[in-house]
Amino acid sequence: MTLWSRLRSWFGAILGRSRMESEMDAELRFHIETYAEDLERSDVPREGALWRAFNAYRQDYALCA
Repeated sequence: MTLWSRLRSWFGAILGRSRMESEMDAELRFHIETYAEDLERSDVPREGALWRAFNAYRQDYALCA
């Protein structure tokens, strides 16, 4: 493998990982905000709804880890 192909592969891996992390962040943000909106429709204030939605995610994540 040439130096150029190694560098190209390395940069591709770094940029690909960054793109994947950005997509996952957007997906997670969507689900938290959607759940918070559901809570707001149940008369939970916006800040409290966001906090509860985020904590629900954290609890689910802790169960999987």
